[in-house]
Order: sequence, then structure tokens, then C-alpha cells
Amino acid sequence: MQNIFDNRHSSGNTEQVQSIDHKAQGSDINSLYGLNSQPAYPGSGLERSTNLTAAPGVNTKPATGVALKTSRPAATRALTQGVGALFADMGLAVLPEFRLPNGRRADVAGLNAKGRLVLAEIKSCQADFDTDQKWPIYLDYCDAFYFAVDQAFPRGRLPVEEGLIIADTFGAEIVRHAREKKLPAPRRKALTLRFARQAALRANFLTA
Repeated sequence: MQNIFDNRHSSGNTEQVQSIDHKAQGSDINSLYGLNSQPAYPGSGLERSTNLTAAPGVNTKPATGVALKTSRPAATRALTQGVGALFADMGLAVLPEFRLPNGRRADVAGLNAKGRLVLAEIKSCQADFDTDQKWPIYLDYCDAFYFAVDQAFPRGRLPVEEGLIIADTFGAEIVRHAREKKLPAPRRKALTLRFARQAALRANFLTA
């Protein structure tokens, strides 16, 4: 749990937004839980490449310009890996499949040292978005909310009020900033403790 509240790039309550190009040699979508590199944060289940580079600001270029043409589960894993690397580069502790108090699971959660919580909802294709409209229930459990899709996703289908990340296996970038919503202090405390507990239980499971 050494880096679970790492906040290397934060200043106050605002993180330095980063755009990354995560191009690991030999990397593939199945390395998400894998076995070829060290996790970004202990127990996160997300891998980071030693080839990771970052530049400040929001980049409007696609992560690689390559659409994810694969099965829906594989595309979801690829997007999750890219978003996790982006969040880690922003100085957030990363937790995929973060279980919320309402029983739902956020696809990717990121937490900074001050308890600011960012959630990302992965949409692997248009059908995934059209048939699953549960995303509004996440808004009460975060300070910022993003959709994460690949370069080929029809962005006009997504609500313009929410943040947008374009991602693939190798990286991700923010192309539209999320609205800032400040969580009430009691909920922030409860979510921070929940995040820490789930991360610790997962780390214990992976190292047992």
C-alpha cells in the first residue's frame, strides 16, 4: 500500500492533467492483470510501461489513432488499461471495478491524497452505451466523471456535460474536461475509506 495515496502531480485540489503515450514493446490487452510488468499501484491490477512519457495539458490527438476492433470484453480491458495509466500519470491511486455504496461498480476510480475522487465509465462500443444507461447514478459518488471510449466511438452519442477520455491499450488522453462537483465531506470520508479498504483487500489477495 506504499503508493495508494500518491499525489505526485497534484497542487491543492487540482491535479495536473496529463496526456500520455503508453507504448510498451510487446504489450497487449491481456497484460491488464498480467504478468510482465510491475503494477502502477500495489493491488490495482493495472500495468504501467517503463516507456511511459507524459506532457502537460490536454492533447486533442487520439492516443494512437487506431480504433479498437476486437471483442467487447477485450476492448473493455484495453480501454481500462489506458485509462488506468492516464490516472496514474495524473498522480491518482487507481482502482478498477470500484464498488460503490449503492452496490454498483465504477469501471475505473482514481483518488488523490486529498480524497478527490474521479470515476471513468468505459464504453467499448455504441451498443454498450445504448443498452447500459446506469451511468447517472455514479455522479453522486465522485468529484469528476468521465466517459472513456476508443477513437472510433461516435462521440455525438455521449452527453456533452460530462468529461471525455479517448483511450486504447497503449494510452489515453482527456479531450473534454469533466465538470467539477464537490462531494460532501461525510461522503468523501466514507468513499476514501471504502477505496482504501478495497485496495488493501485486493492487494492481500494478489500477494497471498
